[in-house]
Amino acid sequence: MTYRIIPAALCLSVLAACATGVAINTPPQQVSFSTDAARSNIYSQKPIEVRTQSIQIVNGSKKRAEITGAACAIKGTGYTAQITTPAKVNLPTYKGRTDPVTITCKANGQTATKTFEPYNETTSRQATVTTGGLAAVLVTAVATAAIKAARNPANDVYAYHSKMVVPFETQAPAE
Repeated sequence: MTYRIIPAALCLSVLAACATGVAINTPPQQVSFSTDAARSNIYSQKPIEVRTQSIQIVNGSKKRAEITGAACAIKGTGYTAQITTPAKVNLPTYKGRTDPVTITCKANGQTATKTFEPYNETTSRQATVTTGGLAAVLVTAVATAAIKAARNPANDVYAYHSKMVVPFETQAPAE
C-alpha cells in the first residue's frame, strides 16, 4: 500500500511544478512613473507575475507551452516598465479607481498584446457567501445592502490578479 502512494505523490508534485511554470528567481521589478501625480497617489504596490505562453490550436484543441525570454512593455496610466518573461513587477494600484494595464510582448518574431482589467477588491471582500439556512442568508443580504448604501465608492480599493499571462496564439498547419 505504501509503495503505491509514493509514486502517486511524486506524479502529483511533478504535475504541480509544471502548472506553476518556470521559476522566477529575480526580485520584483519597479515601474517608472511618468508624472509626480501618478507616483504620489499610489494606494499600494503588489508584485504581479507576468508570463508569456504559446497557444497552438491543433484540430480544435489547444496546446500550451510557456515562452521564456519574451521582451515585454507594460503600460498603465502614469507608468511604464520593461521586463523579460517570466518576471514579477510591482504594479501600482490606486484608491477609488485603478485603470487597466496593457502588456505587449515580442518573442520568436511575433507580437502579442493583452489588456488586464483590475477588480474591485473592496466589493470582492464584501461578497463573501454565507451558508447556514434561510435566516443567515436574509441577515447577510440585509447587512450587505446596508454596507453598500454606506460605502463611498471613491474609497474602494482596486487590485490586479496575482498572475498575468500574455498569449501568443497560432494555428497549426493543416495535415
